[in-house]
Amino acid sequence: MTASEFACWVRFFGETPFSNRLLDAEFAALNSTIVSLVSGDVGMSARDFSLLAAEQAPEEMTEELLMSAGEGLAGGIRYGAADS
Repeated sequence: MTASEFACWVRFFGETPFSNRLLDAEFAALNSTIVSLVSGDVGMSARDFSLLAAEQAPEEMTEELLMSAGEGLAGGIRYGAADS
């Protein structure tokens, strides 16, 4: 592992502690195993029992969304249509 890779890991685990994710994964797997043993249903996965919020894909920025964001900046409308 290079020093830059190590620095990236340190930054990542500084923001998202490893122990919280590890504990969540272990208990989610345990709960999934118990439910599948008791109910006989194997359709559930450990992800169904995770307490940590799943990461969502970033929302695609449309032109209207960018225009509305620009209106909120100091100075009002930043730019307008070319033919107005």
